[in-house]
Amino acid sequence: MKPKPVFLVLSICGLILASTGTSSGLSISPPHIDVFAGDTSVFMISGLPTDTNYAPAQVYLTSFDPDRLAVISPSPLSQITSEIEVWVGPDPEDTKTETIYHSNLPVSFAGRHRVEGLFDPIPVSGYVVRRSLHDNTVQYIGYVEASVSVVDPMLTFHPDVLAVQTPNVRPVVLQRSIHAFASLTVTLRSDIEHVLGLGATADPGAHSDRLELTFDPFEVNKTFYISGRAMAEDTDSITGTLSAQVGSYLHDRAITVTRHPSVILQPVPYSGLGTNRTATLQAGDAFNLLVRRTSDDDKLVSDYEVTLSSDRSSVAGVPETVVIPAGARQAAFTVAGRKPGETVIRATGPNAETVDESAFGVVVDDPALVYTP
Repeated sequence: MKPKPVFLVLSICGLILASTGTSSGLSISPPHIDVFAGDTSVFMISGLPTDTNYAPAQVYLTSFDPDRLAVISPSPLSQITSEIEVWVGPDPEDTKTETIYHSNLPVSFAGRHRVEGLFDPIPVSGYVVRRSLHDNTVQYIGYVEASVSVVDPMLTFHPDVLAVQTPNVRPVVLQRSIHAFASLTVTLRSDIEHVLGLGATADPGAHSDRLELTFDPFEVNKTFYISGRAMAEDTDSITGTLSAQVGSYLHDRAITVTRHPSVILQPVPYSGLGTNRTATLQAGDAFNLLVRRTSDDDKLVSDYEVTLSSDRSSVAGVPETVVIPAGARQAAFTVAGRKPGETVIRATGPNAETVDESAFGVVVDDPALVYTP
């Protein structure tokens, strides 16, 4: 604590400030604290005077390095007061309102940047005054000081294990440490830029290898999106690094991009189904097949377009493509019998492995015509 002057006269807002050397009894706790860059914490000033012959005390608090550590509470801070009803009798309704002064005052501050500066830790200091309600003089109460170290922010990715399949898009949550009264800008980078994309939206066309996310005050979680962009034909998976950086602080997480698993064809229950992945129908009839992706990822936010084909489109026809919607595992399409014969329906997906179940046989018979008189 700074030594108290025996007698002091200052001018504040045109008022007379006077002090004696009596002990103020002021304290601030904790005397030192660490705060994450981008987060906040609170000092508690105790021992404020409670004499109601004076106006509420005023606290002038200053950070020695406001670029790194900001005092959020306005300056000056006013002492907290409350009003209570006091019985003065003898009638129960004979009451009056009295104002009481609280001796404790919280002060909020925000760590802005983790940068080595002239002051480390950063001093926070200030003085307390109060004004007499009788003669308008301002009395110096005392001096308080503490210190703060702004430390690297704590960032975490959710889910903890990061993976995505090409060409899927999935959300990821970046979480910063709690409190969060201040804004915080984080730079995300991928070191496998042609394989892994980063974006603020689920549109993979807008993804790149770098993304800036800004947390607003009070915002703890921020969602962004990762996408599997491409995969070489002879490669099944690639592991890279996703990094989040704030100033000199760097948080890394391994991330794996894999080839999309196979897409398979499954029939909707139908009387013409055979036992060896074939279906029989008559020319002019139709039945439904399901195209299903074998991925077990239930967090996908991207559609998956599957290309369909028929080895003999004159025998049975299918749409050129079918889209499995975001979050879904499968989609249905129609197979139309055109003329007698045999063909195979095939499904292929972007970067997906082709397996036996990606094909389905179709036999088209002559139509059964029945004449009635």
